[in-house]
Amino acid sequence: MPRVNIPLTYVAELGTSQPAVTAGDATSDHYLDGFTDCIVECKNTSAGSLDVTFVTPYVTAGGVALADNVVTVAAGAVKLVKLRGTAVRVFYQQSGDSDRIWIDISSSSWEFRAYSI
Repeated sequence: MPRVNIPLTYVAELGTSQPAVTAGDATSDHYLDGFTDCIVECKNTSAGSLDVTFVTPYVTAGGVALADNVVTVAAGAVKLVKLRGTAVRVFYQQSGDSDRIWIDISSSSWEFRAYSI
């Protein structure tokens, strides 16, 4: 199944309303369009702690793979993850998939929003 998009909402100087959430889909996982700096809001809706993984395909010139960014979110909590600047382009973008940023989850007990900054 294709990955599910988490749409980016532009944050304006005069304010921006919260967009609708994108429900977690553990079968297909998710992606962001990776062409801009953004903040990803990750809300765990389960009764236990869960991990959300920002996949990093980056490999150094010497062949060393960069570890994925695994963010642990407590039950019922929200964490904001900033993906900004060079790190977005170099470390997270999937060059074989239109430079998208892949987000993997093991449970569908998530709600996501993403804001371009």
